[in-house]
Amino acid sequence: HRIGSDLLQRDAAAAVLDHARATRDRLVTAARQSATRDRGSKPAVTPSRSVVDVRMLSVAKGRRAAPLAVCFYNEDEENGFLSNYYLTLIGADNLSGTLLADALEAALGNEHAAPFASSEHMYAGIKCLLFGDNDALRAVTASPHISCDEAKSAGREVKNFHNETWAAVRYAVMAITLRCKFEENLMLARRLLATSDASLYECSVSDLTWGTGVSVEDMRRNPGGAFKGDNLLGKALADTRTALLSTSDALTAFRN
Repeated sequence: HRIGSDLLQRDAAAAVLDHARATRDRLVTAARQSATRDRGSKPAVTPSRSVVDVRMLSVAKGRRAAPLAVCFYNEDEENGFLSNYYLTLIGADNLSGTLLADALEAALGNEHAAPFASSEHMYAGIKCLLFGDNDALRAVTASPHISCDEAKSAGREVKNFHNETWAAVRYAVMAITLRCKFEENLMLARRLLATSDASLYECSVSDLTWGTGVSVEDMRRNPGGAFKGDNLLGKALADTRTALLSTSDALTAFRN
């Protein structure tokens, strides 16, 4: 049984990394195509274009410049769309043709036709897949959907969990999840791009890994102050924003 578990972990980890590489390659190709298409008529849009340029573009068009810092926590409060608890359906469109999509189909069959209810659900679902806990995966993807709290619990209680394996891929899993969330939901992508080059902070008092370890109120009172958390979710969202800026479709959506 242990050998089988190791194989599941190895294959799922390979699937996660395969999708991350495919996403990177797709971004590079899109950026090159955009640069080629725009050459000769206007400045090329490439990954090296500064997000400050986009901020200046928004000001020139009469939009208010983005703040230097954006704080968020609860999904029903200001900037709540950045929270993983923000309910927005996420399908598997961006996973099509990848090892990760194949692994989900093998684990769920046709049941995966129902999309994830939020990025919290998708993140937990990939975690369940990684460790071969298909019962937990089915619970996370079931329709009607379980709550975000229940999805998080399913991820935390996953069977055959191996901390070192998870630590090595969790950021990649979050990156994939956020790319799917924002690429499949245009309005959310526009809101993320509208933050321009602002620093993004998940102000969770209790989560020192994905959050800052301080509240929204404390961050706003002392915006330049130190905090004890790693704020990995804020960093992953900023990486997602940069990736979206590298695609011509995302820039078009932002400008319109």
